[in-house]
Amino acid sequence: TCDGQNYAVSKVPFDFYLTSFTSLYPSVALITGGSVITVKGSGFVKSTSVSVKLTFVNFPEIVVEGVFLGPDTITFTSPSILVPTVSSIEIALDGITFEKTGLTLNYVNPTFQNTSPSCFMRTFSSPISVTGNGFPLVPKSDCIASFQKEGVANSIKVSCIVESSTSINIPKTPTEFERTGSVNLSISFDGGDRFISTKLNLDIYVMTIENSNPSIISSNSPSFVTLFGKGFVQSNTSIAILKPWEKGQFNFGENIGEGWNLVRRVRQGENYWHPTSDHLSGSSIYGKFENNYLANSTFSIAFNTTEFDEFLFASGDLKKWLIVSKKEILKTGDNILFNVTKSSKSSISTLTQWRNSASNLEDPIISISDYSSASLTNDFLYRGYSTSIPSSSEIVSSLQSNGGMNVFIRKRAVIATAIYVDETRLMFLTPFGMNGGIYDVFIQMGNGQPLIQSTRQLSVLPRVSS
Repeated sequence: TCDGQNYAVSKVPFDFYLTSFTSLYPSVALITGGSVITVKGSGFVKSTSVSVKLTFVNFPEIVVEGVFLGPDTITFTSPSILVPTVSSIEIALDGITFEKTGLTLNYVNPTFQNTSPSCFMRTFSSPISVTGNGFPLVPKSDCIASFQKEGVANSIKVSCIVESSTSINIPKTPTEFERTGSVNLSISFDGGDRFISTKLNLDIYVMTIENSNPSIISSNSPSFVTLFGKGFVQSNTSIAILKPWEKGQFNFGENIGEGWNLVRRVRQGENYWHPTSDHLSGSSIYGKFENNYLANSTFSIAFNTTEFDEFLFASGDLKKWLIVSKKEILKTGDNILFNVTKSSKSSISTLTQWRNSASNLEDPIISISDYSSASLTNDFLYRGYSTSIPSSSEIVSSLQSNGGMNVFIRKRAVIATAIYVDETRLMFLTPFGMNGGIYDVFIQMGNGQPLIQSTRQLSVLPRVSS
């Protein structure tokens, strides 16, 4: 209009728009560039001249071409830069007028140093830790590990977790590989769009242990044992685990453990404690033995000639229990402190006051809490018996419920460093003073790797006094 009254209509349309920017994905890009970045928002108008400006604190800004995909989506390809830094993003829908988005793109240049372990079993998922520097703290869904076997077209991908700028955890290795061999590990921080080769190789193995030499050793001195098999791989954290084996052993789970042998029991509802005065030496034999810690019988078998390390005193329902070493039970005295390895009330070692006097035929008196206060909490687990000293009422009450009371013994498992010789041989050195008996042999080729059991057991001859 020229006169403020008469208007002429322009034949050129004008677009008015109000934009908002809500997110950018991925929010991480490599300094080498080439990542496709997606910007989400609203109010984007269709344009063939979208420009994206990346502004840096210490570097000149960079403008790249953007692509309009819809009223809520724009993409661009990240340019390369020299060093890791953070850039702020501005977008011009018309290619000229830039708007601040409030979004930033984090440029990274991660480096990889090591994996632990450096191998994994083909048929078993296990965790692997990757160390390095400059890892971006991306969401779990954005961290992907890729395992590429040489000569195989397709890689196998699994989720991983960036725990810190120097550590990545791969919770489970893949089990889809059909053959053993070496694989290259790559990591993606953008959900799998771009992978970075770690230049670290891992070995896939299938291991069997077929024989050992010698198969019989003495407990009086350390012995080198060679294991023969297939699929052994070199690892700095390989161990041999020797687990004592005896017929009828009990496994009570993670807290109490495995390898327990029942040797003495008082049935539930009994009015007297263990009818023995052997001070837990194991010389008493009575009753009819049943390898059942809930049996309706009271019994004891000899264990004074059996080599073992630990006692377990436990109620039949396993709600009350404690583990203590054999050498602790040998202490004698009135109200002295015993070191309890662990109990149903504490997962760590504790000092507990018991009575174990050689002059008292019913001793030792063993309880989860101190002897002086155990009657208040009904925490008694063991007491001997003699005809002249009947059990007191508060101690007898421990036997009226809880499935009775039991005594178990076990040898502790022995752990030794396994030395890699070649893919068919491993060696380990047994420690001095092992308990005599038969042991199952297991090998673990690295932290978090599964235990592989030998098909042959190892026999250890009992200690002979000089």
